[in-house]
Amino acid sequence: SWHKYIDDIFQEYKLTQPPYTAEELSLSSVEVVSVAVESRGQKNQLITGWSTRDFEASRGLDFNADKPVIVRLTHLNHHPFVYSIKVVNSGSVSKEVTVRIFMAPELNERGVEMNFMEQRLFWAEMDRFTHDLKPGPNHILRSSTSSSITNSNDFTFRDLEKQPNPGEPDAPENTLFNFCGCG
Repeated sequence: SWHKYIDDIFQEYKLTQPPYTAEELSLSSVEVVSVAVESRGQKNQLITGWSTRDFEASRGLDFNADKPVIVRLTHLNHHPFVYSIKVVNSGSVSKEVTVRIFMAPELNERGVEMNFMEQRLFWAEMDRFTHDLKPGPNHILRSSTSSSITNSNDFTFRDLEKQPNPGEPDAPENTLFNFCGCG
């Protein structure tokens, strides 16, 4: 696929670059104390399963039909969950930070633990948001339904045609239509 091809080129390029230094990756006076996921009273366990949904696809498929074309899609889904992140800002002033949350497998398909170079290709960004860290302890709670990466809205092709400013995909009024920022 086109995405895989571009990703492969990017991965080759990244391997030619020097690794980030600890200084580049750290944020002075900020320490992440703990990270957990909570769902239905269970800690660090996501509950997944299959869901089906119907959507109207008439405008995306050319059947020359006057009636809507309904497509049934089976997809992986999950129960809502909350990220619980405890952070200490030992500085004397607030800091605005960008929080990025990724999910990655620990084991390969044979149940063997992967090293970082193997694992890095399977990371999936789950959320990205800014947060104001006050001096002292901070407890960040973020619902999976608030993710800036995933989209919980059901759009039809007709809805997408109504995009306010189709000539400028990054225009503020198009935010609802730009689910993950990947184009």
